[in-house]
Amino acid sequence: MEKLTEQELNSVRELNKSIVDLKNLIADYEIKKYYATNQIMQQASALSALHEEMRKKYGEIEFNVETGEYVNKEDSSRE
Repeated sequence: MEKLTEQELNSVRELNKSIVDLKNLIADYEIKKYYATNQIMQQASALSALHEEMRKKYGEIEFNVETGEYVNKEDSSRE
């Protein structure tokens, strides 16, 4: 049986390893993306719940996230 040259075999091995390494890197990023997306969904759910609590406490308001100042939507629509 004939064989590839040592240089050819090494080149094939290096390229195969590079492809496997890159696939693993992509897989790692996909896993991180999944967990990050999950965390975003949890934070969005928590924010939605907080908005609902605030709506029950203050009614329909518009507020400034920086200052905390708010106006009642019903009062501002009358003006």
